[in-house]
Amino acid sequence: MNQNLQNILELQAALVELREAEQRLHGIPDWMRELHDEHTARRGEIEALEGTAEEAARQRRAAEAAVQDAQEKLKKYQQQINKVSNQREYGAILQEIDTAKASVKGLEEQGLQALDRETKAQSDLADQHEAFRELLDTMHLSRIKRLLHAGFTPDQAETISALHTPNFM
Repeated sequence: MNQNLQNILELQAALVELREAEQRLHGIPDWMRELHDEHTARRGEIEALEGTAEEAARQRRAAEAAVQDAQEKLKKYQQQINKVSNQREYGAILQEIDTAKASVKGLEEQGLQALDRETKAQSDLADQHEAFRELLDTMHLSRIKRLLHAGFTPDQAETISALHTPNFM
């Protein structure tokens, strides 16, 4: 009876070892899951920065168009200054010119601020793209490591890893 009990214990230990081996072979290791989570987070950051850059560019274009319109008004008022016939009209035109100049100045400031935001977002985006490329390289090396561990040759592991779709872990 003691021998049968010993055989059952050995079989149970072998089954546990087999289950662990299957989990290692078929499961996703924690380090790979962490890389995938980082990949997803970085993609989200990049998409957010792209949105910020696009919004800043849109605001800059809108400010530039508004500046151009205000400059057109200013030009029109400056041309009308020679056509005034009395002091009251002259004062009104000068008031309009001052208002147009202030408007141009404010709109130019808005345009410059939008340009600064766009430039910063583009710079941050370039940094994020570089960090993302480094992460993809790390993921590639990790896949090769796992494939080599699974028994593939280095050439096979490199080929399989190169064919990997970035969205699928």
